Amino acid sequence: QSGCAACHGPTATGTPIGPDLTDATWLNIQTPVTLEKIVAVVRSGVAQPVQFPAPMPPMGGASLDDNALRAISAFIFSLSQ
Repeated sequence: QSGCAACHGPTATGTPIGPDLTDATWLNIQTPVTLEKIVAVVRSGVAQPVQFPAPMPPMGGASLDDNALRAISAFIFSLSQ
């Protein structure tokens, strides 16, 4: 597995090292959760995760342009809706 799936799982439901992205629980974003907040987290990464052991590198370790960053963030947002 590579990219997001390496930590969040192939269906984004989480693994022992990365949280579930399909539920309503957001560990590193304060509510209300917005697309812009997700973009900011994906862009900067999570150096010190609240609950899981693995830090998330900026952009999940990928090289994303702004369009790809926004598309991935919109997809993540849609998973929890």
